[in-house]
Formats: sequence, C-alpha cells, structure tokens
Amino acid sequence: MKSQESRKFDWFLFITLHLWIYSCHIPEQRKEDIIRVRLTQEPNNLNGFLLGDLNKNTILSYLQWAPLAVDPVLLDWMPLVAKDVPQTELQPDGTLKVTIQIRDEVTWDNGDSLTADDVLFSFKLLFCHGLSSPVFPFFYIIKNVNG
Repeated sequence: MKSQESRKFDWFLFITLHLWIYSCHIPEQRKEDIIRVRLTQEPNNLNGFLLGDLNKNTILSYLQWAPLAVDPVLLDWMPLVAKDVPQTELQPDGTLKVTIQIRDEVTWDNGDSLTADDVLFSFKLLFCHGLSSPVFPFFYIIKNVNG
C-alpha cells in the first residue's frame, strides 16, 4: 500500500499533467487577417506624402505596398503590386516612358480592385501645390502621369 505522501504526490502529478495537457491547445484559425501593432504613442499623421514619425512609418509599412521592391537575395526588382517589372521606352523628346501594369488580384479592403485611376489620384495628391510634400523632390522628374 502506498504511503500518504506518495498518494498526494500521485494526485499532484495527475492534476498537474491534466492542467498542462488541457492548457495546450491550437488556437482557432482567424477568419480575418488582423495585424496588431503596439506603439508608444499615436502617429502624427497617416499621409504617406507628409513627414511623419517612426510610428507612422511602421503603420504604413503594413498598409501600403509599392509596385516593386528589391529582392534581398538576388538584389533585383521584384514585383509586388505590379504584374511584372515596368516596361520602359525612350521617347523622341528624350523622356522615358515607364509603364506599370497592376496585378488583377490587388484590391482595397472593401474588395474593389486597385485601378490606374487610384494611382493617378495619388500622383495628383503628390503634385498638389498646397500640400508642399517633403517627398516631392524624389518625384520632380516625373512630367506626366496618366491611366
């Protein structure tokens, strides 16, 4: 027959193992994609064309994708929103025409497709004289954008 201490230990082990087994579970798959970011403070704005702080840049990095990115292994252009690497064509007046096609499956959060008009609106906002965007100097060489 087991001693009193041995039985107590058996019960302790039994309860501990059951608690351990039942506390380990696979969480249910979420039906929506949710990104939770803990910030030290609110961002000063969420406009990609205005200067911001680190919190703004962190949030925008999850919300906005560029047409292209640089592949970190191959160090070559990698399409994100674009279908492929842009097509370039030298025009007779010496300007360079760049054509970017948007992937069909790229959509807004409401399911509407991203269109050339959406991109055109963003460029019109960038070139708005009243905005005086600090990122404008990076785009000053662009003479015309059309969809």
